[in-house]
Amino acid sequence: MKYYNASLYGENDRLMKNNIIEVEDGHVVSVTKGTNPVVTDEDYDCKGKLVYPSFMDSAVVIPGSEQFKLFGVDISDANSMEDYITRLTAGVTEHGIRGFGFNTNILGVDGAVRIKKLLDRICPHTAAYVWADDMSNVIVNDFVLEEAKRWFTVGRDLYTDGMLDLAEVQYLLKNTDIFSFTHDEMELAIMSFQKKMLSVGITTVRSLSMYCTLETLDVLCDMMRKGTLLLDIIAYMPVYYFDSYEDIIARWAKYATFSSNKINIEGVTVTLDGSIDSGQAALKQPYECDPSWTGSVLWNRVQLTTTLRKLASRGLSVNVNAVGDAAVDVAIDALIASKYDGLHKPVRTLTHAYLIDDDAVKLCARNDITVCVEPNSVPYNNTFYDGDRIMIGDRVYSEYPIGRLAYAGVNLIAGSNYPTQSEISPIHGVYKATHRVSADDVTPYKVLEMYGSNARELYGLSYHEGSVAPGMRANFVILDKDIIHMREDLLCDVEYLATVVDGVVQWEK
Repeated sequence: MKYYNASLYGENDRLMKNNIIEVEDGHVVSVTKGTNPVVTDEDYDCKGKLVYPSFMDSAVVIPGSEQFKLFGVDISDANSMEDYITRLTAGVTEHGIRGFGFNTNILGVDGAVRIKKLLDRICPHTAAYVWADDMSNVIVNDFVLEEAKRWFTVGRDLYTDGMLDLAEVQYLLKNTDIFSFTHDEMELAIMSFQKKMLSVGITTVRSLSMYCTLETLDVLCDMMRKGTLLLDIIAYMPVYYFDSYEDIIARWAKYATFSSNKINIEGVTVTLDGSIDSGQAALKQPYECDPSWTGSVLWNRVQLTTTLRKLASRGLSVNVNAVGDAAVDVAIDALIASKYDGLHKPVRTLTHAYLIDDDAVKLCARNDITVCVEPNSVPYNNTFYDGDRIMIGDRVYSEYPIGRLAYAGVNLIAGSNYPTQSEISPIHGVYKATHRVSADDVTPYKVLEMYGSNARELYGLSYHEGSVAPGMRANFVILDKDIIHMREDLLCDVEYLATVVDGVVQWEK
């Protein structure tokens, strides 16, 4: 098969037109110049548009928010409590309500109480719950709380508002099937998630979520056997602060059996705190809206350090999710201590780090800690997420310091934090990261590397993908503009025309 009339970047990123990309068995066989190629019906006319290596998203949840949109009710774009109640009332099914998307700031004083009363009234005998759009907490009905009693204290306040915090959610995720879905439901949700990724040129994802369960991996492997899994998956096993080391190793033995040519079980991930707007981020200074509250770190510092050091010595890569600056400090200490000087050097990553001070940035640079950033989340062109501004005041200006990290010499990879972040386009991420509100700026080329070469090199993928060249996998995206030489302020208008996976067009606009 040939992709002809293609524009490509050559030496020194010079744009070359009229290229013919010949593909066979999922790999690029040759790249040649030609204005009048001999074509067949199966060949693809790129119409002079840019053919660019596909992207990698290094921070996603599998199967993502689609599981709630497909089998529950999506309230992620609602902007008032009345909208929440109206949509939830109409969303009841025989399996209860599985909603997604409430904003903790919109809830107000009695919002959670109102939602819980609704869930108790219309779904009294089934598990009913509504996740926050930051995945840090969830409102559940009494049916779920009865099960929760087996694992932690359910006091009067919890029976009133039904809002579980991150620690309680983790207990239930590990020990119960309350938040589980059937095999068919998960497969349909993953297919929808996959389509979302392909629509923005993403063909490889790194999953760090609590939802990367054995059941999820089983569905992914089944899809791979059927040939419907198009994405390459780098998966991390969730580790909880209440796990014993023996529990972790036993679970890892089960996870490792799922490794395959499209699914790489890379290591473990731990979560130290929740989002800023939920009030669960661990901060050094109090929240602006509540001077008595600074959030908290789930893990004991010594326990975390000891656990990560032991796991790294076994060759497992380690990732820490930390949002607030206090949690980031704990994460960096533990990642530094987990450094392993053996033949196999596990990947050490810090993900999120929305608030990070200069000392922490220097430590990441000096100790080879890779930071995963979220370009689509930066406050750009004087726009902020109102929840963050309310919670931390002027500190919102120091959020997501991508440029500061990049120019300090920190190795950066990029992700969308999907489904928490609804905008996942890498090109739009490049635009936003280069148009943030402060002088903490970064170049488009630097951000493109975060979605491409940086991530692939970190995970050993660059030797067979990441460029449109003979011998490489034919994974690329077709874009309507020259993204390197165009005016930076027009990057937000770039459109995706098609995504090719292993030589086949798997998504087309």
